[in-house]
Amino acid sequence: MKTLKAKVLATFLIASALQLARCTSSDLGGMGHRAVGDSMGGRAVGGAATGGNTTAGGNTTGGNTTGGNTTGGNTTGGNTTAGGSTTAGGSTTGGSTTGGSTTGGNTAAGGATGGAASKKFLFDATKAETAGNADWVIDEDAGNPQRLPTPAQSTVNASTPETYWTGALSAWGIALVKLGHTVETLPSGAAITFGEAGNPQDLSTYNVFVVDEPNTRFTDAEKSAILNFVNSGGGLFMVSDHTASDRDNDGWDSPAIWNDLMTNNPIANDPFGFSVDLTNISEDSSNVLSGNVGNVILRGSQGDVTQLSFHNGATFTLTNANPNARGLVWQNTSLQTSTHIMSASSIYGTGRVFAVADSSPVDDGSGAPGNNVYVAWSLLSHTQLFMNASLWLAKVPE
Repeated sequence: MKTLKAKVLATFLIASALQLARCTSSDLGGMGHRAVGDSMGGRAVGGAATGGNTTAGGNTTGGNTTGGNTTGGNTTGGNTTAGGSTTAGGSTTGGSTTGGSTTGGNTAAGGATGGAASKKFLFDATKAETAGNADWVIDEDAGNPQRLPTPAQSTVNASTPETYWTGALSAWGIALVKLGHTVETLPSGAAITFGEAGNPQDLSTYNVFVVDEPNTRFTDAEKSAILNFVNSGGGLFMVSDHTASDRDNDGWDSPAIWNDLMTNNPIANDPFGFSVDLTNISEDSSNVLSGNVGNVILRGSQGDVTQLSFHNGATFTLTNANPNARGLVWQNTSLQTSTHIMSASSIYGTGRVFAVADSSPVDDGSGAPGNNVYVAWSLLSHTQLFMNASLWLAKVPE
């Protein structure tokens, strides 16, 4: 009897020890993966993590669930094998996408690894956007747009006014920062590139590229960079102005420059499926796309779009080259067909394009001294249209 009791007791003790070992291993494995994956891999600057999934305990049942790292979640060549994406971890699935080399945690298509609410917007200032009476920047110091606006955007809060920064697009930049996003300027003299690791402002590190009324032509290399950026998942916000609006007297205005980008580039002819008409119109239009339920540009998180006001703008025509191109707002007396379009959108590759044919509606009236700018951003439903479009381009929500 004593021998039987001893055997039973020994068996019980062995089973208890094995169960305790399993629990400890599982707990430590799961905790180890989350800590290493998030601090060393998932949020690594440059995107090339050294320990997204650790060898020991990294892919245990508790540490990283099956499917936690999605196919295509990491770029081809040189990025993380695992990415540190766990079911319970802080890094979001999709931080890296095919074709988008990560730098600083963002990709051309996928968004910031910190989560879907954190996106990066780059406002161009390399194409004479401040020439003449224009002031199409989010901030400038003594007439010189810098990469980072001042005061620092980390000091922006819910009550910060648009005049915190100096530029006719400052209200736009402030509004994006209030939603948790990051804004930068590509200063004059900087390069527009895509996939060049040596450029700290390479387009692959941003989600949306905003170009408001360019006044100098894009080079072939810049055209390729922009088209490859969009094709790989980036968002392009295009702003044109009316014909004969050459502000720097170089023979090129924004309608001609945008058409040149779309029809005279090394990548694809007419990639977006629309062209800019050489027109000059002024009107308040309420001819918004009918049956637009579900269209997040016109009925998005920032409100419904009901009107768009032009003060000397152009129009767009759909070319049928891209079936994803569509009109959003037309001139008041026009049918909702392929012509007389004031605002349009398109999809190219895995990226998105939004276009408006007048720079006036985005003007907040707070430009640099000496520039005659006018308040329009806050009028009608301009804020709703441009903020909805910005978030759509950035794929918010995913």
